[in-house]
Amino acid sequence: MTSQWKDKWKEQTDLMESRALRVKESGRALKVDSERPHLVSLNLDDPLATGVTLYYLNEGTTLCGKAGTVDKMGTEADIPLSGMDTFAEHCSFENEGDKIVRLVPQDGKCVLNGQRVTEELELNQGMTIVLGRDNIFRFNHPFHASKLRKERDSQSTGAGADPYDSSSISTTPQHGSSIFSPGQIFEDQRAEERAKLAETQKRLEELQKAHEEREAEDTALAEEKEKKEAEAADLQRRLAEMEAAVAAKDAEQATLMQQTEEEKARAEEKTLAELAALRGASEAAAAALKVMEEEKARHAEEHQEFLKREKSEKALELKQQAEAEERLAKLEEKLRRDEEENTKRAAEQEAQALEMEQKLREAEERQRVQDEEQAKNEAEQAKLKLENEKLKQQEKKRALEHTTVKHKDAQMRKEAEDAMTKAKQAEDKMNAMQAMNDAKEAELAAEKQRRDEEEALKAKKIQTLERKLKKAETMTIRHKEESGAFEDMWSVRIPRFHFREAQGGKAYVQYEIKISLRGEEWKVFRRYSQFEALHKELLRRMGKGALAGLELPGKGGLFANKKTEGFLKERKLHLEKYMSDVIGRTYNYNASPFYRTTKVKLQRELAFFNNSAHLIT
Repeated sequence: MTSQWKDKWKEQTDLMESRALRVKESGRALKVDSERPHLVSLNLDDPLATGVTLYYLNEGTTLCGKAGTVDKMGTEADIPLSGMDTFAEHCSFENEGDKIVRLVPQDGKCVLNGQRVTEELELNQGMTIVLGRDNIFRFNHPFHASKLRKERDSQSTGAGADPYDSSSISTTPQHGSSIFSPGQIFEDQRAEERAKLAETQKRLEELQKAHEEREAEDTALAEEKEKKEAEAADLQRRLAEMEAAVAAKDAEQATLMQQTEEEKARAEEKTLAELAALRGASEAAAAALKVMEEEKARHAEEHQEFLKREKSEKALELKQQAEAEERLAKLEEKLRRDEEENTKRAAEQEAQALEMEQKLREAEERQRVQDEEQAKNEAEQAKLKLENEKLKQQEKKRALEHTTVKHKDAQMRKEAEDAMTKAKQAEDKMNAMQAMNDAKEAELAAEKQRRDEEEALKAKKIQTLERKLKKAETMTIRHKEESGAFEDMWSVRIPRFHFREAQGGKAYVQYEIKISLRGEEWKVFRRYSQFEALHKELLRRMGKGALAGLELPGKGGLFANKKTEGFLKERKLHLEKYMSDVIGRTYNYNASPFYRTTKVKLQRELAFFNNSAHLIT
């Protein structure tokens, strides 16, 4: 037994030495002191705890985390924490050579001396640390405590200093505090719980109110269903009446078409006869025109031959005239030379009077010869004058013949123009008759097209009514099947509208829209143009098939007064019905932005539902 106690005593002694623990009595108390930084647990959640728990902060990193969990590296926490608001990597302590110890917040809530910290902070002796809600520790740092104790003792030796005055110790998170009470932490927690309880109570009251409003809306929706069923029955009855009217109209149209065909056949026969007569007249005019063209061509050929012959004769006459002028020039040159010789001879005669007398006979003889040559020249000149007169008469004759030919050509041209005028008149008459025929055919075709369009429009209206009836029946069935789930998740109401004024002084209307989605409620204010933009965006995303039969209420026409109370109330009701029908139709459709959505997701995808978005219209 003694050896066992000795072994236990030795184990306890070794443990205290390894932990640098010292135990000493202080009156009736037992004081445990340590030389290394540590945390003292102040948790009061275990009423059976009889010991004091110390957590040593060894050099390096000490991890605090939720009990039974591991961090990202798979390591368990060095200091386990309890409570629902703790995490696997709640915080850590960094010990640098047992001199400086820092608290490093990570994923969890850390409160130091009643103040929450979110950044790395150095710890001082005596600080109270709360991790989560239920884990309370006191930080002891022997090195800091010894230093503060010395400072206090040195201050107590000063004149008038109070050794028991605690006002000199800071109460900020950077220093230890001798006056901070852990009870403040519990008081803060109780105040926080009371605030949460009040908020929960308020939320329950709001949910109760929303439930009552939803019940009232369910009643209104049931009445609307009954009204729609009555409208569908009335629509079926009107459709049967329209079918009967269409059948009667078809019979009347068939009779009218038969009469039109008969009139068209008679008009075509008459037109063909008139065309045959016109073709005969046109052929006769064409034959006469051909004869005139041949006659004109013959006259043109004769005129060309006459001009050619006249040109050749004129060229010959010009040649003869040139030759006569050349001979005349030669004679004149000869006469000039003779005169020069005569002058020379006269001078010689005067100079040589003796020689002239001796050669008188020779001069007289030469004078006679000259006279004969001069007479001959005068005869040739007379002959040339006669030939010129003859040429002038021939030119007059040719001019007269040319005038005669031009007169005949003008007469022939006039006859050809008359024939062309008659042919053109005949052709204009034929074209006029053809135009009349074309106009009749176009009128008949337009009448037929108009009747075909009326028939197609009637058929289209019937098909549209059938589609609307079928869609109304489908919507009624689908609404009956899905109304429960839709009404539990969604609610869209437009309780009122507001008049606003723009910067330029122009007034406009905004509709107040209250939206409820999975218990979340909010409201937005939108203009009519923003409803149009939403409709276009939904068509772009889901296609026309998904929104078939759902039409945005119209603008009210060009001359409608869109600012009256009655018009705006009616539009408000139509817009509310449109919004409910669009969401109710498509909230189970995968491509719909309303499919399995939330408030945050819906506001992110469609700015129309974002109460913080300022849409520009």
